[in-house]
Amino acid sequence: MANRFLIQAINECRSCGMRAQKEAVKVSCQFCNIKFSSGKSQYSCDFCERDWLGGKSNSLTWKGNAVCEKCGTEEAGSCVICDKIVCLSNAHNFESETVCSDCFNKKQEIVWCPKCERSFPNKGFLNFIFRNDSAVLHAAALVTHYRHTHVKSYDRACRNPSYAAKIPHYNYVDYKAKVNNCAKRQIIRAIVKHVEKNSYPETAPISARGLILGFGVLKENDDATKRLIEKHLAN
Repeated sequence: MANRFLIQAINECRSCGMRAQKEAVKVSCQFCNIKFSSGKSQYSCDFCERDWLGGKSNSLTWKGNAVCEKCGTEEAGSCVICDKIVCLSNAHNFESETVCSDCFNKKQEIVWCPKCERSFPNKGFLNFIFRNDSAVLHAAALVTHYRHTHVKSYDRACRNPSYAAKIPHYNYVDYKAKVNNCAKRQIIRAIVKHVEKNSYPETAPISARGLILGFGVLKENDDATKRLIEKHLAN
């Protein structure tokens, strides 16, 4: 029953509720130009003329571009961590650095949230980008955790154009930066409360001061976030 309801819901327009047309999205391989299914679907409503994408892409991408299964066997270079030569289908690329899937998924960090006081595992992209700075890694992971767990409006606006339209001057990039800064300030305030109550865990993976310093290194901190960081580091 649940699966049948999900199928019915996703084929209805998110705006007017009328039946939507579904069509597989095709992409071209950046190397051989062969077209293949991206794994995503384009939904179109003839009644209100709204379009949106649904589903999750299952195609291999390299430097943001689609790659077909055949070209995925081509050499991508050597992993910056283990130095092993890897093919495109078994590699990730970030800012000209290549890492194999084994190294990318191997390291798992346990992150503790001062807001909800829960621990959760974190691995993948952030663990690779901030592999040389644990404090910044945990700060970045907490921002992501807060954005998806503590703020319902962010994910809802991403999924529902009608909901996003109700947010004044909504823009995905600007709204994400706004939510990220809100997350940083809320988590920093939660850290400070724990310090004041002497309840910040000694077993926490990152010290209170180290975590606040980590937030200061993250990009796109607005003036309010910078002031809050400076204030509590001074104290």
